Amino acid sequence: MRVLTAAAVGMVLFGAGCAQPGLRPASMLDTSRMNPGVSHEVAASLSGLSSSRTSPHVAADVQPLDGASYVGWDESLAMDRAEAFLAGTESLWPEASDPKVVSRAETMLEREPEKLRRGLGSAARYMGIIRREFRAVGVPLALGFLPIIESNFSLSAVSPARAVGIWQFTAPTAQRYGLVVNREIDERRDPEKATRAAAHLLRDLYDRFARWDLAIAAYNAGPGTVDRALSARPGATDFWGLADRLPGETRAYVPKVLATALIASRPGDFGLADVDHETPLRYDTALVLQRLDIGTIATLCGSTREAVAELNPSLRRGVVPAVDEGYPVRLPHGTGKRFELGYAAWRNGQAQGPGTPGYRSEI
Repeated sequence: MRVLTAAAVGMVLFGAGCAQPGLRPASMLDTSRMNPGVSHEVAASLSGLSSSRTSPHVAADVQPLDGASYVGWDESLAMDRAEAFLAGTESLWPEASDPKVVSRAETMLEREPEKLRRGLGSAARYMGIIRREFRAVGVPLALGFLPIIESNFSLSAVSPARAVGIWQFTAPTAQRYGLVVNREIDERRDPEKATRAAAHLLRDLYDRFARWDLAIAAYNAGPGTVDRALSARPGATDFWGLADRLPGETRAYVPKVLATALIASRPGDFGLADVDHETPLRYDTALVLQRLDIGTIATLCGSTREAVAELNPSLRRGVVPAVDEGYPVRLPHGTGKRFELGYAAWRNGQAQGPGTPGYRSEI
């Protein structure tokens, strides 16, 4: 996957949780002042957060719009910009003018600027995965900032409600969206699988409420809560018209998401242009065909147990489980071939028993 070499995303940690189950398994932004890279892609998706209109599909070979400045070209970024352009909303984000959003952004910067900086840096590690998974189901990239609010992109984050991972899934919601949660595996901690599940959940919420601002509210409070608020306020058509019927946490949560997206779209304007971004996540993948400790995997690929464990956070006990079809394991980038050769020799030794070169006793 190609990734942008300059990623500008800004967010902050505020407590909230995706503890609810899902459903089905106007101001002009000054684009001349935006940072290149992800911030342009963010600006393009901001316009869709308050719109119930679906943008037209655009061919994959569309070229970048004139005047767009990117560091590193990415095909999906061209599609996002083109869709927004054809929808007539390329640089519009109505909520940006709302005093509550602007005030929230200013408060975030005033109270916790270092958390914003850490969020900027951490988000860059996962934005390639988020971009791919969100585009696959039609979710705006702007909502890729939710992990900053939920967990500050901590894979090991656990809420008081026992929601886990960067997207803060509870076990029932995670399992409903295809994630494995048991004593050996917790895929809520897997950045790729959990992001895929979150993309489907967000899309389901949008399909139910036909607005992204209401989907954000439902992500926090649950779809049932939003349904009840709509029933109590039948004339309301968006979050702002519904806010006083929603829980206090949700009334604060949605402006936080919108403010975070605003900051991410133009981090330089908010004094966050000099953030040290983490290196985008890169790894090789191999299929392990039997129960195997990650220490053995590290030896076979010439890495360390710590490095392999970091890439496979869903393995709660540090052991690959025995799965009939095999279990995909992430390896440090560039070590896949060495593991393939070493693993073949190791399996041959296991098959022939003690005394055979390559044999190792394994749990």
